[in-house]
Amino acid sequence: MASYGSATSRPAISRTLWLRARTRNALRRGLLIGSVSMLTMVVMLLVLVLIPRRADQVLAEALRQVPADADTLRWLRALTEARSAEQLATQQLDSLRARAAREDSLGALVARARSAPLMESYRALAESPVLREDARAQSLFVDMARLDTARAASAALSGPDARYATLTRELVARGSELVARAESLQVSDSMPVDSSVILAQGAAIQAAALADSNLSAARSANAARAEERAALRAQHSVLLPPWVMVIAAAVIGVAVGMLVALWREFRQPVVADAVELSARTGLRVLDASADHQEAWSLLHLLLSNTGDVVPQVHVLAQEPVLAGQAAVQLAAVAARESRATVLVDGTRRGRTLEPLLAQAPRRRAEHRAERRPDLADDADFLWDDSQALIVGPDQVVDLLWPDRGARLSAVAEPLRRQLGGYDLVVLLSDQAEPRTVPAVRDVVLVLRAGVTPIAWLDAALRSLVAAGRQPRALVLWTGARPLNFSQVMAGGGATAPNRLVASGRPG
Repeated sequence: MASYGSATSRPAISRTLWLRARTRNALRRGLLIGSVSMLTMVVMLLVLVLIPRRADQVLAEALRQVPADADTLRWLRALTEARSAEQLATQQLDSLRARAAREDSLGALVARARSAPLMESYRALAESPVLREDARAQSLFVDMARLDTARAASAALSGPDARYATLTRELVARGSELVARAESLQVSDSMPVDSSVILAQGAAIQAAALADSNLSAARSANAARAEERAALRAQHSVLLPPWVMVIAAAVIGVAVGMLVALWREFRQPVVADAVELSARTGLRVLDASADHQEAWSLLHLLLSNTGDVVPQVHVLAQEPVLAGQAAVQLAAVAARESRATVLVDGTRRGRTLEPLLAQAPRRRAEHRAERRPDLADDADFLWDDSQALIVGPDQVVDLLWPDRGARLSAVAEPLRRQLGGYDLVVLLSDQAEPRTVPAVRDVVLVLRAGVTPIAWLDAALRSLVAAGRQPRALVLWTGARPLNFSQVMAGGGATAPNRLVASGRPG
């Protein structure tokens, strides 16, 4: 028979098993995880919406600290104007230099016409670029060509006569006028190119160079400021697509929900499963869910082994309704085994079984005066023993709970004497040391998976061992908490022999 000894003899639970149990219990808190996850998701969505706005404000403030871009338009305009002035001065200078070159050529033709006053010299002078554009010079050259033609005709007819001499004088006179006209149009060889044009060209070149330098500096400064603004935007930019925000909020919400559930489980761990309980206490653990009704038969068998029949058993649970559920099932199995059984409600609030069995088939129990004549007139007996629970055709379980309004402060001796007449006394309570019912050596603890704190289990076991009482087994309830008789007695198809059907309370 398994037993629970001192703290030093208790089996040690491995860290892996303990962590697995805590994780399993945390995952059972679906409502907590869901509520915390939804709340966190809403908060994260608000944060993810507000962060970009705050980042935009910080970015705008940072951008205001960056100096404004330099005005490159005025330097571009100044460069354009300087280059136009330079181009104009260059054109003027080139024009002057070309004109000077033409005048130098005209001087040579004038000297030739003076030294050799022939028609060919005059013709070359008249066809020079300067005289070609002069109407007076061209008119003189036309007259000279007409005289030269007339002189050549006269010489051909009569030879060099007086007419030939006259035409020659007129031709020379017209040539002298042409030379004089050419000299009047000729600029002096010593006349220099206009220095103002050269100065204007130099000034325009300097202005263009200065404007180009300032424009390059302004563009470099603007490029540096643009890079600084881009760096600030990259640093403070928070651009998340809506679907990314939703997914991120959901993931963070689920993670926070799990962390909160784990934190709560680690802060106040509760029982997880039979493996953990068995490793922690070394006791026999029975699974008593709605699908495992055979646990009550096993529990009765455990308490009624040959040579070790338990006449009284204390069913202890933190939740009174769980103690009532286990006590009713155990008492029903014992009654079917033809054992005279009584169910005693020793919970702190009293009469816990009454609402639980409100719809159960009951009948009036045999009066205690008939069962125990020595208790017939005992005025100190403040317990109601008028009801019995029907669990079979001829099997009943007597019910014993405090009278309405009774204030019990200690164990009544008449109660001890009345309990002595039963084969099995099932005491249920939510205290390890109940004050109003006799102390029973053998104890069965009922735990609810995911609900009963491990601290309560450890405290109850320490208290029982210190009082010299014997924990015999642990009943692990893994289903929903029963609320009435039908839920208490309902079971699976394979375990029908342990199943009671509520047929209604008799009138």
